[in-house]
Amino acid sequence: MKKYIYFLSIIFLTFSACTSVPQVTVTSEVTVTLTAIPTLHPQFAALQESIAASGERFTLHADGLLYDGETPVPGVTVSPDGAMTITVDGETVTLDPADVDFDDEKGITIEGYELDEETGAWVEAISEAMQQTNKLIETYGLADEVAEGKITVTEEGGAVNVTDNETGTVLMRTIGEQTKYELGFAVDGIAAKSCEPTDFRPNKRGLLLAEYAKAYLVYMNKIMKELGFKKYNANLYSILIDREKQCWGLVVSNDIIFYRDGEGVAHGLPLIAIPESKIEDFQVTR
Repeated sequence: MKKYIYFLSIIFLTFSACTSVPQVTVTSEVTVTLTAIPTLHPQFAALQESIAASGERFTLHADGLLYDGETPVPGVTVSPDGAMTITVDGETVTLDPADVDFDDEKGITIEGYELDEETGAWVEAISEAMQQTNKLIETYGLADEVAEGKITVTEEGGAVNVTDNETGTVLMRTIGEQTKYELGFAVDGIAAKSCEPTDFRPNKRGLLLAEYAKAYLVYMNKIMKELGFKKYNANLYSILIDREKQCWGLVVSNDIIFYRDGEGVAHGLPLIAIPESKIEDFQVTR
């Protein structure tokens, strides 16, 4: 009996020895690299948020480029510190954010500048007054004198002045779309180039002969009526526009001169205000 137990013990120990597997611990080293996310300058972030709040059309990317949809807006960049700049004639101009407006319908508007659709470049905006003045310069044939430096065009305080450099006289002054004219230029530079002849004769000094006064007033009232003007309760001055053709105009107070051109079209030219004594002096120089 003892032998049998001994034998079983040997078998059990032998089996345990054969089936035991040593425990092995494996250690793995993992290297984790952390990339720092750049922090946007507060002014850049504020501008980015402001543009995003304007609508869905414009976005400012972290690279400083402004996008209209998926297309970069030409010539506009934003520096890391949030300064917005545009390129005008090859020069960098820093913008005041208050002067820049983003709108899904109107697009981007920058005060003082406009985007040339043909070239894709930003240019200085031409004011309404300057556009009007440029048209009038062409209309009245002053372009050559401007090019030759005989006439100067300046803009200040929203007004554009066209000045005769020889005399220093402001020939035209435009604010917005309203232009006023110096009396002499209105008569000799504009009206005299195309005026309707009449039968009203002047005296040697250029004043209307009394015998034609009634017919003259009827003639002038008709011009004013065509232009929608009512009769004025003001001083009236007959102005001889062209002695040979006997063309006449009418200055009402010192505000406006009425006349009819060679094609029969009625005109009323607003005048740059001058003392009425100077109008009287002008009357007798014709």
